[in-house]
Amino acid sequence: MGLNYTRPAASDAEAFIASLAGCGAVVHIATEVPRDFSALDAWEVNTRLRTEGTRRLLDASLAAGVRHCVLERVALAYPDGGDRWLDESTPLDDSPPARLSARR
Repeated sequence: MGLNYTRPAASDAEAFIASLAGCGAVVHIATEVPRDFSALDAWEVNTRLRTEGTRRLLDASLAAGVRHCVLERVALAYPDGGDRWLDESTPLDDSPPARLSARR
């Protein structure tokens, strides 16, 4: 058993499938956290990675015969603390997006 790290071009379906040939499992950790959270399209690339990218990875994994997929995800439960440290005593962020995420 070994570990291979690869960054296949998801836009090339054949190459993507070929890069997964012989793999028993894949770990999807692609993300693109924006530098400026306030920009209107700040999360657009990350959203595409998490939706279209995940779909392409799962489709390619199935086509290549991969039996296990691990998908990393994150939940931002705390408010933006700026430069100050946050710890367990910090109240959870109860703004509408955080509440919506917690319900899913």
